[in-house]
This record gives sequence, structure tokens and C-alpha cells, in this order.
Amino acid sequence: MSKNIFKRTQIKKSSPYRPFFYLIGILFAFSISVTAQEAQLKGKVSDEGIPVPFVNLYLEGTTLGTAT
Repeated sequence: MSKNIFKRTQIKKSSPYRPFFYLIGILFAFSISVTAQEAQLKGKVSDEGIPVPFVNLYLEGTTLGTAT
């Protein structure tokens, strides 16, 4: 007598809304990166009248900063 060693499994159908949720997730990720770039710093960085390249700037007490 032989036994059936294979289990019967049901195949889950994927939700028809899955692509919609992926799209919402991608749009949310892009919106976070866009809002992270709202501040502007303007001015010149110099030492004794000579422009200084590759300077990191930040505003004390905040998280705002940039690099030249």
C-alpha cells in the first residue's frame, strides 16, 4: 500500500490592489526626499578674501546644512 506523500495546498490569489499599494509606497518615498531639500543657504565663504572650496556649512541649533 502506498501513501500519498504530497500535501494538497491552495494557491493564494494575489490582491488586485497590490500594484496600487506599491505605487503609493513609491510615491511616498519620493515625497520624503523632496521635502528634505527645502532650505537654502546663500553667501560666500572666504578666508582673508580668498574663496575657500569644499566647505561644509550648518546653522547651529538646527539640522540645516550644505556643502560648497
